[in-house]
Amino acid sequence: MTINKHLLDAAKQLKTPTPRLDAEVLLCFVLGKDKAWLRAHDDAALTDEQIKKYLKFVTRRALGEPLAYIVGSKEFYGRDFVVNKHVLVPRPESESFIELLKELKNNTTIHGFLHSVIDIGTGSGCLAITTKLEFPDTFVTATDISSAALKVAIANALHYETPVVFKKQSLLTGDKQGYDVILANLPYVPEAMQNPSIMREPAKALFSGADGLDQYHKLFKQLSDKHIRFVLTESLLLQHEAIILLAKAASYELIKTDGLVQAFRKTPYRY
Repeated sequence: MTINKHLLDAAKQLKTPTPRLDAEVLLCFVLGKDKAWLRAHDDAALTDEQIKKYLKFVTRRALGEPLAYIVGSKEFYGRDFVVNKHVLVPRPESESFIELLKELKNNTTIHGFLHSVIDIGTGSGCLAITTKLEFPDTFVTATDISSAALKVAIANALHYETPVVFKKQSLLTGDKQGYDVILANLPYVPEAMQNPSIMREPAKALFSGADGLDQYHKLFKQLSDKHIRFVLTESLLLQHEAIILLAKAASYELIKTDGLVQAFRKTPYRY
């Protein structure tokens, strides 16, 4: 049986949004080849061991396991990051954190120099590590409440040789250090929103109360008496107005929105 026939059979078994693509990614992983090779050799045959391994991975994907967990990595901002069941799979929409941070850092006339960034709820570490790689002169701290997640993040930082400070910490509780920018990709999925596509990922990193904003309530309450200049958040579009009100109560104003990510500035603004 040819590679193309295996791919057709796998795609029929998968009920994902992109069955053919998923089938190709899994077979590339099994063979250690890229998609270009796969398509150029679609009439080649697989060994019995390759078939056995491939069918096992296809079954796992068909049962709802995230593709990134099966292959053990996910691309974020052009780089591959190790992921497993202890961390969320990095999403393309979260790359907006880096784009908004670039706008803030590149406009020193308006915003002044931004020397320190903290990534709260770092998970795989993709935001913190990308920040350090894109802005080497920035002091980056990353926190998470999960020891297992921090192990993944530290492994990714070591792979990219990025000097990021990692701490086990809940939001800013007990943190006496000052920061210029907070990257807050906190849990924001309402508890009732039980989407099957995310149920294999860690619940604590996804769900946050009835409206999905429990963690943001806590964060902005902590920020009300601090002097952190910028806060970047990610949430559902239907939650944006509620987060704007939370930010306003803590003396922060919205300055930019990029997709699901919002950038807030401390008021009255001084630098």
